[in-house]
Amino acid sequence: MKVRNKPSTKSLPGVTRSLWGMLLVTLATLAVLALWLVEPLVVQNLRLAQFDQFQRWHPRPYTPVAVRVVDIDEASLKSLGQWPWPRTRIAELIDRLHEAGVLAIAFDVLLTEPDRTAPAAMAQQWNNPQVSALLSGLPDPDTSLAQHLTDRPVVLGSSLLRTTQASAMPPIASAPAALPFRVVRSGPADASSIVQGFDDVLWPLPGLLAQAQGVGALNAAPDGDGVVRRAPLFLRVGKELVPSLSAEALRVRPGRTQLPGAQ
Repeated sequence: MKVRNKPSTKSLPGVTRSLWGMLLVTLATLAVLALWLVEPLVVQNLRLAQFDQFQRWHPRPYTPVAVRVVDIDEASLKSLGQWPWPRTRIAELIDRLHEAGVLAIAFDVLLTEPDRTAPAAMAQQWNNPQVSALLSGLPDPDTSLAQHLTDRPVVLGSSLLRTTQASAMPPIASAPAALPFRVVRSGPADASSIVQGFDDVLWPLPGLLAQAQGVGALNAAPDGDGVVRRAPLFLRVGKELVPSLSAEALRVRPGRTQLPGAQ
């Protein structure tokens, strides 16, 4: 009579250890995925530090591009005087750049207040009837600059605000349709999750705004550690997508390709 051997239980501890190992690996994987999705500040800083180190080890090869920066440096201030310069000097700069054949001129500065060297402003400083009479016949620098913007591929800068200020220009929702600030109508149904949001817009002077070919936001997009590693093409004011200064410079250049959804 044959007796069937009972299954051996000696292999059960090994199977148990294997199952525990698989469980630990699964839990570790889920923990890593959770950290990647939630990305707390510590993980975010580690990721950014790793990115910076990769850039030091293997920086991107330099590729010449047809972009030039006219910098307001110490030498310029020593030669031409303190900033802000008179608007007539900015108009001269536009003329020289246009004569040099540039395709687009983008001002990375805010021109939101009248020229402090304007005759009307100087007349108030002197508070003298004779001086006021002499200055009243001089042209206004802001008017002169607006004339130099006409039919030139010039983009002015604006500042997007998260809080409404008494000195701010009207918000984009109530801005006249004739303004050259190009609002992007087509885009994701909910752009709040992918672009920075703001509540108001600080515009350039109305006379300059009316003659400029475009207006772009100057706001940067720093990472959590305060370092700027990316340049946004679009931002959001309320529910509207608006272009950055870089995007507007691309749009106004001659021979451009229309940006999708731009008006």
